[in-house]
This record gives sequence, structure tokens and C-alpha cells, in this order.
Amino acid sequence: MKSLVVYFSWSGNVRAVAKEIQNQTGAVVFEITPETQYTNDYNALLDIARTERRNKARPAFIGSIENLDEYNVVYLGFPNWWSDMPMIIYTFLDEYDLSGKMIAPFCTSGGSGFSNIIKAIKSAEPDATVLDGLHVRDGGGSSSNRAVSNWLGKLNLVE
Repeated sequence: MKSLVVYFSWSGNVRAVAKEIQNQTGAVVFEITPETQYTNDYNALLDIARTERRNKARPAFIGSIENLDEYNVVYLGFPNWWSDMPMIIYTFLDEYDLSGKMIAPFCTSGGSGFSNIIKAIKSAEPDATVLDGLHVRDGGGSSSNRAVSNWLGKLNLVE
């Protein structure tokens, strides 16, 4: 199976998990990079994220994925913002049709897990198979490497 890791990372925590998934699977990586960068100020970011969510914003991102049809599995990573995916992930899901693909979501947060995010992904991509997700608390450090390995093993996505 050919796989793709698609992720958005504000603080670097999701990026670290995405890189570990790439290391363990050999997947190609596409980082969702906002056209307009978010602030580095965490408190200001919370306000921006809340406003984007309330307005159902669709922030633009830079770049595109070539030959999406070649991939069977899409690992989709993001931080949990206000019990939801950042709205830029919704932009990605609006722009790309993942029908017929397996979506393996992963997120980082201070403790909220997936909330209702799996349901939102299934709603956005009704013709895809959404697999059990991986939640990593904050950065996770070396424990995230084991968590990724265990998760991939449960999903039976790595030989």
C-alpha cells in the first residue's frame, strides 16, 4: 500500500508525530502550510481558532498534492483546537476527495483527545474508510514513537 502523511502543525508537536509515522511507514509527507501564517502567541491563537471555528472559515494553504489517486492510505494529522480540527484541515477535506481511501487520523492535544473529530471526518469524507485514530498528548516525546508503532500495528498498516 502506498501511503501519504498530510498534516498541519502549529507548535511542532503534530510535525514530530508525522515524521515518526513517515519513519515507520516510508510514507510521502505533505505539510499543510497556511497561506497566512498563524501568530506565535498562544493566547492570540486561541482567539483566532475560536473565531475561525465560529465562522466556519476555510483558511487557504500553500502547495498541492500531486497524484493523490496513487495513495491508498492517508494519515491525517492536526492539533485539537477547541475540541475540533483546525479549520485549515476542513479546507483540505473540501479541496481533496478521499473517496475509496483509508484515512488514519492522528492528533495532539493537552488532553481532549478526538472529541467529535472522527465523526466530522466521516461526514466530510463519507466515501472513505476512517480508521481508529491516534491521540498523542502534547509532544509525546519518545513515548509517541511507541504509540505510533502500536497504533500502526493495530491498524495492520505496516509489514
